[in-house]
Amino acid sequence: MSEPRPLARRLGPLFWLGAAWVTAVGLAGLLAPILPLDDPNRSDFTALARGPSADHLLGTDALGRDLLARIVWGTRVSLAVGLCSVAIGFVAGGALGLVAGYFRRRTESVIMTFADAMLAFPALVLLLSLTTFLGQNLRNIVVAIGVVTVPVFMRLGRANTLAHAQREFVLAARATGAGHLRIIVREILPNVALPLMAFSLIVVAVAIVAEGSLSFLGMSVPATTPTWGTSSPGVARTCRRRPTSCSCRRWCCSSPCWPSTSPATACARSST
Repeated sequence: MSEPRPLARRLGPLFWLGAAWVTAVGLAGLLAPILPLDDPNRSDFTALARGPSADHLLGTDALGRDLLARIVWGTRVSLAVGLCSVAIGFVAGGALGLVAGYFRRRTESVIMTFADAMLAFPALVLLLSLTTFLGQNLRNIVVAIGVVTVPVFMRLGRANTLAHAQREFVLAARATGAGHLRIIVREILPNVALPLMAFSLIVVAVAIVAEGSLSFLGMSVPATTPTWGTSSPGVARTCRRRPTSCSCRRWCCSSPCWPSTSPATACARSST
């Protein structure tokens, strides 16, 4: 019988490539105040909409602001939104899905009707409505995106709970007199949490893209706060005006949300 492969080899190169890239992006955002970067809101009126140069490695936007500095500083907002909003969906949606899948009957009908009603709305329309109602600041953006992710986690949590609610170890715990709370927390939750955590990696990337979409539409944090979404319009305009000078920048940051998506997907695929 062959020996099991080490964990590092079983995860594969895609996982480590994605993990390294996500770690590098996170460290860049965390260390932004001490990195040798320009002020992300300072305008250089002698270099408006310029391509990459020695002074501005990724060029400048239409207002002369350094794009590299804005992308690095924007990482702080985008990652905060992605992680915190998914945490809201994970906790609230996962808990409701557990309750619906375990108790079934009327409880399941009420909870899943609520989830289906939320999923009936297009996600972007619902997000714009919540943002308009709550207001445009970082906390409200996190709450709005978190609310949109709740029904997705509810359905996934319910599906995994249904798969384990009648397993032998649950029936044995019920036969020994264990209460509902003990069975949910001790027997079912550890088995449901793992697929929810794997799915969360992909949802973090989607949440970051959603925040970028709101920033692009002017519905996210104030315009003076650098985010990945607010960098998109300037890059697009510059590339249309100077297509020969921004081929590298088009690849790097014409859609500044891309760094979070592919590595997270690779991590999720390798961990499942």
